[in-house]
Amino acid sequence: MALYHIQEFLTLNNVAEYLTDKCDYDFNLECSIDQNRLLETIIQLVRNDKLHPVFYYSGNVDWLEKAVTTRKSGSLITYEIGLSDINRNMIYGGHYFVNDKSFNKLIENNCSNSINVINCTVEPYHVEGKQEIFENDVLDYRKIKDDLSITFHDLLYPKLDLDKLFNQTEADTEVIEKLRKKIAGLESQLAQAKTEIEDKSANDEPTHHKSVASMQALVTTLIKMAEYDKEELADPYGELNKLIQAKAEGLGLSVKKDFIAKWLKKADEVL
Repeated sequence: MALYHIQEFLTLNNVAEYLTDKCDYDFNLECSIDQNRLLETIIQLVRNDKLHPVFYYSGNVDWLEKAVTTRKSGSLITYEIGLSDINRNMIYGGHYFVNDKSFNKLIENNCSNSINVINCTVEPYHVEGKQEIFENDVLDYRKIKDDLSITFHDLLYPKLDLDKLFNQTEADTEVIEKLRKKIAGLESQLAQAKTEIEDKSANDEPTHHKSVASMQALVTTLIKMAEYDKEELADPYGELNKLIQAKAEGLGLSVKKDFIAKWLKKADEVL
Protein backbone atom coordinates (compact mmCIF):
# COMPACT_ATOMS: atom_id res chain seq x y z
CA MET A 1 0.00 0.00 0.00
CA ALA A 2 1.34 3.44 -0.95
CA LEU A 3 1.76 6.08 1.76
CA TYR A 4 -0.82 8.39 0.17
CA HIS A 5 -3.53 5.87 1.11
CA ILE A 6 -3.21 6.80 4.78
CA GLN A 7 -2.68 10.55 4.35
CA GLU A 8 -5.38 13.21 4.40
CA PHE A 9 -3.22 15.83 2.63
CA LEU A 10 -0.78 15.00 -0.17
CA THR A 11 2.52 16.58 -1.15
CA LEU A 12 3.47 17.13 -4.77
CA ASN A 13 5.31 13.79 -4.77
CA ASN A 14 2.25 12.06 -3.25
CA VAL A 15 0.04 13.51 -5.99
CA ALA A 16 2.44 12.20 -8.65
CA GLU A 17 2.31 8.73 -7.05
CA TYR A 18 -1.49 8.87 -6.76
CA LEU A 19 -1.97 9.84 -10.43
CA THR A 20 0.57 7.23 -11.54
CA ASP A 21 -1.51 4.54 -9.80
CA LYS A 22 -4.80 5.80 -11.22
CA CYS A 23 -3.79 6.81 -14.75
CA ASP A 24 -1.95 5.15 -17.60
CA TYR A 25 1.04 7.46 -17.17
CA ASP A 26 4.11 7.23 -14.95
CA PHE A 27 5.05 10.64 -13.50
CA ASN A 28 8.81 10.59 -12.97
CA LEU A 29 9.62 13.81 -11.11
CA GLU A 30 13.34 13.44 -11.94
CA CYS A 31 12.33 14.20 -15.52
CA SER A 32 11.62 17.87 -16.30
CA ILE A 33 8.98 16.94 -18.86
CA ASP A 34 7.04 14.94 -16.26
CA GLN A 35 7.49 17.71 -13.69
CA ASN A 36 5.96 20.24 -16.06
CA ARG A 37 3.15 17.88 -17.00
CA LEU A 38 2.30 17.30 -13.34
CA LEU A 39 2.32 21.04 -12.60
CA GLU A 40 0.09 21.74 -15.60
CA THR A 41 -2.32 18.99 -14.47
CA ILE A 42 -2.53 20.42 -10.94
CA ILE A 43 -2.99 23.99 -12.17
CA GLN A 44 -5.84 22.96 -14.46
CA LEU A 45 -7.54 20.99 -11.69
CA VAL A 46 -7.30 23.99 -9.35
CA ARG A 47 -8.65 26.42 -11.95
CA ASN A 48 -11.52 24.04 -12.72
CA ASP A 49 -12.40 23.95 -9.00
CA LYS A 50 -11.61 20.22 -8.79
CA LEU A 51 -8.59 20.53 -6.51
CA HIS A 52 -8.31 22.93 -3.56
CA PRO A 53 -4.72 23.45 -2.34
CA VAL A 54 -4.07 24.20 1.32
CA PHE A 55 -1.14 25.17 3.54
CA TYR A 56 -0.46 24.35 7.17
CA TYR A 57 0.01 27.00 9.84
CA SER A 58 0.23 26.80 13.62
CA GLY A 59 0.48 29.98 15.65
CA ASN A 60 -1.32 33.18 16.63
CA VAL A 61 -4.56 33.96 14.85
CA ASP A 62 -7.54 36.26 15.20
CA TRP A 63 -10.71 34.18 14.97
CA LEU A 64 -13.17 36.03 12.73
CA GLU A 65 -16.86 35.60 12.13
CA LYS A 66 -18.36 37.40 9.16
CA ALA A 67 -22.07 37.87 8.55
CA VAL A 68 -23.67 37.78 5.12
CA THR A 69 -26.22 40.49 4.34
CA THR A 70 -28.31 40.81 1.21
CA ARG A 71 -28.68 43.92 -0.94
CA LYS A 72 -31.47 44.06 -3.50
CA SER A 73 -31.74 46.57 -6.32
CA GLY A 74 -34.61 45.66 -8.62
CA SER A 75 -33.91 42.16 -9.90
CA LEU A 76 -30.22 42.38 -8.90
CA ILE A 77 -29.25 40.65 -5.64
CA THR A 78 -25.80 41.11 -4.12
CA TYR A 79 -24.22 39.74 -0.96
CA GLU A 80 -22.06 41.77 1.38
CA ILE A 81 -19.81 40.20 4.00
CA GLY A 82 -19.08 42.17 7.14
CA LEU A 83 -17.20 41.39 10.34
CA SER A 84 -19.61 40.36 13.11
CA ASP A 85 -17.29 39.00 15.83
CA ILE A 86 -13.58 38.62 16.57
CA ASN A 87 -11.50 36.69 19.11
CA ARG A 88 -7.96 38.02 19.15
CA ASN A 89 -4.59 36.34 19.63
CA MET A 90 -5.59 32.72 19.84
CA ILE A 91 -3.11 29.87 19.37
CA TYR A 92 -4.41 27.58 16.67
CA GLY A 93 -2.99 25.04 14.24
CA GLY A 94 -4.64 23.76 11.10
CA HIS A 95 -4.87 23.68 7.32
CA TYR A 96 -6.12 26.67 5.33
CA PHE A 97 -7.34 27.05 1.78
CA VAL A 98 -5.18 29.05 -0.65
CA ASN A 99 -7.38 31.58 -2.46
CA ASP A 100 -7.20 32.04 -6.23
CA LYS A 101 -5.22 35.28 -6.05
CA SER A 102 -2.51 33.74 -3.87
CA PHE A 103 -2.37 30.57 -5.99
CA ASN A 104 -1.88 32.60 -9.19
CA LYS A 105 0.92 34.51 -7.49
CA LEU A 106 2.65 31.28 -6.43
CA ILE A 107 2.67 29.72 -9.91
CA GLU A 108 4.35 32.74 -11.49
CA ASN A 109 7.97 32.42 -12.62
CA ASN A 110 7.78 28.66 -13.00
CA CYS A 111 6.25 28.22 -9.55
CA SER A 112 9.28 29.88 -7.92
CA ASN A 113 7.47 32.77 -6.22
CA SER A 114 6.78 33.04 -2.52
CA ILE A 115 4.16 34.99 -0.60
CA ASN A 116 4.00 36.14 3.00
CA VAL A 117 0.64 35.45 4.66
CA ILE A 118 1.02 37.54 7.80
CA ASN A 119 -2.17 39.57 8.40
CA CYS A 120 -3.92 37.61 5.63
CA THR A 121 -7.52 36.50 6.23
CA VAL A 122 -7.76 32.83 5.35
CA GLU A 123 -10.46 30.16 5.36
CA PRO A 124 -9.95 26.97 7.43
CA TYR A 125 -10.10 23.72 5.51
CA HIS A 126 -13.44 21.87 5.57
CA VAL A 127 -13.99 18.40 4.15
CA GLU A 128 -17.23 19.74 2.62
CA GLY A 129 -15.21 22.28 0.62
CA LYS A 130 -15.05 26.03 0.72
CA GLN A 131 -17.83 27.89 2.49
CA GLU A 132 -20.73 28.94 0.29
CA ILE A 133 -22.39 32.31 0.69
CA PHE A 134 -26.02 32.25 1.70
CA GLU A 135 -28.34 34.95 2.95
CA ASN A 136 -28.03 35.59 6.71
CA ASP A 137 -25.21 33.06 6.97
CA VAL A 138 -22.15 33.42 9.26
CA LEU A 139 -18.76 32.56 7.77
CA ASP A 140 -15.67 31.36 9.65
CA TYR A 141 -12.20 32.83 8.95
CA ARG A 142 -8.79 33.29 10.58
CA LYS A 143 -6.35 36.18 10.40
CA ILE A 144 -2.73 35.03 10.59
CA LYS A 145 -0.69 37.08 13.06
CA ASP A 146 2.79 35.53 12.67
CA ASP A 147 5.31 36.00 9.91
CA LEU A 148 5.04 33.11 7.43
CA SER A 149 6.19 32.78 3.84
CA ILE A 150 5.02 29.94 1.63
CA THR A 151 6.00 28.71 -1.84
CA PHE A 152 4.21 26.53 -4.35
CA HIS A 153 6.09 23.50 -3.02
CA ASP A 154 4.70 24.12 0.47
CA LEU A 155 1.18 23.50 -0.77
CA LEU A 156 -0.71 20.36 0.14
CA TYR A 157 -3.65 18.77 -1.69
CA PRO A 158 -6.66 17.13 -0.01
CA LYS A 159 -6.72 13.45 -0.94
CA LEU A 160 -10.53 13.63 -0.78
CA ASP A 161 -10.52 15.95 -3.80
CA LEU A 162 -8.59 13.40 -5.88
CA ASP A 163 -10.74 10.54 -4.60
CA LYS A 164 -13.83 12.38 -5.83
CA LEU A 165 -12.31 12.66 -9.29
CA PHE A 166 -11.98 8.90 -9.41
CA ASN A 167 -15.27 8.20 -7.59
CA GLN A 168 -13.50 6.36 -4.78
CA THR A 169 -14.41 8.24 -1.61
CA GLU A 170 -14.47 6.39 1.69
CA ALA A 171 -18.09 7.52 2.13
CA ASP A 172 -19.06 5.91 -1.20
CA THR A 173 -17.26 2.70 -0.24
CA GLU A 174 -19.02 2.63 3.12
CA VAL A 175 -22.44 3.21 1.54
CA ILE A 176 -21.86 0.49 -1.05
CA GLU A 177 -20.78 -1.97 1.66
CA LYS A 178 -23.89 -1.17 3.74
CA LEU A 179 -26.12 -1.70 0.69
CA ARG A 180 -24.45 -5.03 -0.04
CA LYS A 181 -25.04 -6.19 3.54
CA LYS A 182 -28.65 -5.01 3.39
CA ILE A 183 -29.27 -6.84 0.11
CA ALA A 184 -27.69 -10.01 1.54
CA GLY A 185 -29.96 -9.72 4.59
CA LEU A 186 -33.06 -9.26 2.45
CA GLU A 187 -32.10 -12.24 0.29
CA SER A 188 -31.70 -14.34 3.45
CA GLN A 189 -35.11 -13.21 4.72
CA LEU A 190 -36.67 -13.99 1.34
CA ALA A 191 -35.16 -17.49 1.29
CA GLN A 192 -36.41 -18.13 4.84
CA ALA A 193 -39.89 -16.89 4.00
CA LYS A 194 -39.95 -19.11 0.91
CA THR A 195 -38.97 -22.13 3.00
CA GLU A 196 -41.65 -21.36 5.57
CA ILE A 197 -44.31 -21.06 2.86
CA GLU A 198 -43.26 -24.37 1.31
CA ASP A 199 -43.32 -26.06 4.73
CA LYS A 200 -46.73 -24.62 5.47
CA SER A 201 -48.05 -25.65 2.09
CA ALA A 202 -46.86 -29.21 2.62
CA ASN A 203 -48.78 -29.38 5.92
CA ASP A 204 -51.88 -27.54 4.72
CA GLU A 205 -54.31 -30.19 3.42
CA PRO A 206 -56.37 -27.93 1.13
CA THR A 207 -53.28 -27.09 -0.96
CA HIS A 208 -51.54 -30.47 -0.71
CA HIS A 209 -51.50 -32.18 -4.11
CA LYS A 210 -53.41 -35.23 -2.84
CA SER A 211 -56.11 -33.11 -1.22
CA VAL A 212 -56.41 -30.95 -4.33
CA ALA A 213 -57.14 -34.04 -6.43
CA SER A 214 -59.81 -35.18 -3.97
CA MET A 215 -61.36 -31.72 -3.82
CA GLN A 216 -61.53 -31.61 -7.60
CA ALA A 217 -63.31 -34.96 -7.54
CA LEU A 218 -65.77 -33.69 -4.92
CA VAL A 219 -66.50 -30.46 -6.76
CA THR A 220 -66.96 -32.33 -10.04
CA THR A 221 -69.44 -34.67 -8.35
CA LEU A 222 -71.44 -31.79 -6.85
CA ILE A 223 -71.58 -30.05 -10.20
CA LYS A 224 -72.87 -33.22 -11.81
CA MET A 225 -75.56 -33.46 -9.17
CA ALA A 226 -76.59 -29.91 -10.21
CA GLU A 227 -79.21 -29.62 -7.43
CA TYR A 228 -79.25 -30.54 -3.75
CA ASP A 229 -81.17 -29.56 -0.67
CA LYS A 230 -78.98 -27.40 1.60
CA GLU A 231 -80.84 -28.72 4.65
CA GLU A 232 -79.42 -32.20 4.01
CA LEU A 233 -75.95 -30.84 4.79
CA ALA A 234 -76.95 -30.62 8.47
CA ASP A 235 -76.25 -34.36 8.59
CA PRO A 236 -73.01 -34.65 6.64
CA TYR A 237 -72.64 -38.32 7.57
CA GLY A 238 -76.08 -39.21 6.28
CA GLU A 239 -77.60 -40.16 2.97
CA LEU A 240 -76.14 -37.19 1.05
CA ASN A 241 -72.67 -38.36 1.91
CA LYS A 242 -73.43 -41.84 0.60
CA LEU A 243 -75.08 -40.40 -2.50
CA ILE A 244 -72.05 -38.24 -3.32
CA GLN A 245 -69.66 -41.13 -2.83
CA ALA A 246 -71.74 -43.40 -5.04
CA LYS A 247 -72.07 -40.73 -7.69
CA ALA A 248 -68.33 -40.13 -7.66
CA GLU A 249 -67.62 -43.83 -8.06
CA GLY A 250 -70.07 -43.91 -10.93
CA LEU A 251 -68.12 -41.15 -12.62
CA GLY A 252 -64.90 -43.06 -12.14
CA LEU A 253 -63.71 -40.73 -9.36
CA SER A 254 -62.31 -41.80 -6.01
CA VAL A 255 -63.14 -39.84 -2.82
CA LYS A 256 -63.14 -41.17 0.72
CA LYS A 257 -66.19 -40.94 2.96
CA ASP A 258 -64.37 -39.01 5.71
CA PHE A 259 -63.09 -36.47 3.19
CA ILE A 260 -66.61 -35.88 1.81
CA ALA A 261 -67.98 -35.32 5.29
CA LYS A 262 -65.21 -32.91 6.22
CA TRP A 263 -65.55 -30.66 3.20
CA LEU A 264 -69.33 -30.75 3.07
CA LYS A 265 -69.25 -29.44 6.61
CA LYS A 266 -66.78 -26.69 5.64
CA ALA A 267 -68.88 -25.83 2.61
CA ASP A 268 -71.95 -25.61 4.84
CA GLU A 269 -70.16 -23.08 7.09
CA VAL A 270 -69.50 -20.66 4.27
CA LEU A 271 -72.75 -21.06 2.37
